[in-house]
Amino acid sequence: MSSHELREEVNELREQLTTLRDETARKLDAQSAELEKYRLFWEKEWPRTRIAMICVASTLVVGTGFAIALGTKSTRRLGESKQLDALRAVFELLFDAEHTEQRRAIYTRIAGDPLQASDDDWRIVHSVINCFEMIGYLVSANLLSEFHARNLCYVPAVRVWYKLHPYVKHVRRERGDDPATGAFGQHFQELAKQCSDHWESCGMKLPPDYY
Repeated sequence: MSSHELREEVNELREQLTTLRDETARKLDAQSAELEKYRLFWEKEWPRTRIAMICVASTLVVGTGFAIALGTKSTRRLGESKQLDALRAVFELLFDAEHTEQRRAIYTRIAGDPLQASDDDWRIVHSVINCFEMIGYLVSANLLSEFHARNLCYVPAVRVWYKLHPYVKHVRRERGDDPATGAFGQHFQELAKQCSDHWESCGMKLPPDYY
């Protein structure tokens, strides 16, 4: 390659580099101008945007709090309604004429020994046990508060359990269960324990063979 051709090639490369430099400078200037425009925009708009974001967040917080409060209040009212329904059902059952008569029979004439009980005795025994079993279940399922159940029926529950716990143990033995912890009459037994604790807290003594 002659010296003349070499100079022409160098000049051509110099022109290409100059063109590339100028194009790069123009692009950088354009990008800087765009960035400056966005900066000015956000300096102007950010305070209003921040206020809008705070308003939206506040609305969400207040709305969520209101929904939680409303849900809690509704849940509480529903629970109170269920408690009231259960309390009404227990009251009607305990003071029903037939059940009252059956409890009187338990206190006065039902045989103390299950082996000596007649078929009619057993019919009454099962009816009364089922009644208190249902009340005990309502308490265990939190459908009726222990406070209401205890204050409403602690006297009959204690008296009936004292008379009928031999029958409960007899049925459990026949079913092959532990007489003290079998499934039959379990809720009644738990209810009787709660009621007997209240009985004693009132200063009344239980018979030695209560359990």
